[in-house]
Amino acid sequence: MTKTNATETRHYYYDVQWRPLEERVNGASVPVDRQYTWGLRDRWDLLCRKRFTGPGLLETLFVLRDYLDPVAIVRPDGQVVERYAYDAFGVGAPRCGEAGAGKRDELESAGSRANDNH
Repeated sequence: MTKTNATETRHYYYDVQWRPLEERVNGASVPVDRQYTWGLRDRWDLLCRKRFTGPGLLETLFVLRDYLDPVAIVRPDGQVVERYAYDAFGVGAPRCGEAGAGKRDELESAGSRANDNH
């Protein structure tokens, strides 16, 4: 799938379950913008997202889960970027972290983009 706006053309590559694997940007100094690694537990088991922020610069984030839901997003050194708590009905909310709700939203959008494109 391809999306084009005024500044870039972004190509999305998916696996057979419509989970994003890679995003590429035409004309960028680093053609691969994002890569996603998925687990085997279920369709929404995002393990890792790598984002290339420039030549030689890479941001890697890992998702830590309990059995069903993400409970933290961490950097490779183990530093917690964001934690999540859930109420009795499964509604989640960020508990703390330097990024607010942004990192989870960014990572969750990786899975939801597949649904937007059907």
